[in-house]
Amino acid sequence: MKILWALDIFENHPKAISASVSFIQALSKKIEIKVDAISVVHYSGLGISTEEEARIKSKNTKILDSTLGFAKEEKWFCDAIVLVESQTPQRVAVSDLTEYAKENDYDAILLVKHSYKRNHSSFFGSFSEKAVFQSSIPVFLINPDGFIPKDIGKIIVAIDEGSKKEREFKEFVGFIPVKGISVKIFHKIKIPFHYFFKNSIKQYVSDRKRIILDSFRAIIRIGENVGGTLDIDIRSVPKKVDEAILQEAKNGDFDLIATIHRRNEVEGYLLGRTTKRIFQNADRPVLLFRP
Repeated sequence: MKILWALDIFENHPKAISASVSFIQALSKKIEIKVDAISVVHYSGLGISTEEEARIKSKNTKILDSTLGFAKEEKWFCDAIVLVESQTPQRVAVSDLTEYAKENDYDAILLVKHSYKRNHSSFFGSFSEKAVFQSSIPVFLINPDGFIPKDIGKIIVAIDEGSKKEREFKEFVGFIPVKGISVKIFHKIKIPFHYFFKNSIKQYVSDRKRIILDSFRAIIRIGENVGGTLDIDIRSVPKKVDEAILQEAKNGDFDLIATIHRRNEVEGYLLGRTTKRIFQNADRPVLLFRP
């Protein structure tokens, strides 16, 4: 697996670097990986000469090298890249990062999220949030203030009953080899409002569990064929699905939360809130997988 590790070299957070390295080490125990670190530097001018670009790149490469420090001694580390572009808007930096990753055949992007207050993120926008919805390849998101696993032994996957779920799950286990990994698929039953005025909620939940489990049979076979331990957790919970997933991940000591989303950036802002809340509030690494 080829990973592009995105860094902000002007915000040298030792905790963020250390957390990222620890997570990559955990991932490397299960998957053979190669990592390049990148920083996208935006020059606040209308144009930039070749000489000026070389000067900026040289200066920031030195900063990037010193920022990485011990990470460069790791066997999975390959290269440190400084991408110099003109203009300054955040959306340009996100676009440059995601396009660079796709054009250079990276399998995933690794981002570290910063702890902003909710109002700050809503008003100014979040770099990691934009990258998640813009990226056509999977994104790993690390919370440096949260739990960082020493190994990837348990994964909780949020997946719905969409018509393409078998193909999506097959792509997911192709991306993360789950042999020897315990995988739990978490699915919440939504109870229609009018059932709260009846005495048949229990029967409705029981019937829905049976129907949903039948619809997941193909996924169970996929999990068995690749040598993973697969468990499907279907339940009715009095919470939003993102809160239930995050609580289950914490209570069950899961090492990674994986969510399959189908939203683009505009749909994400207007419609898709579950994925957004998961990666905003997760206290452990998240994999955002877009089929």
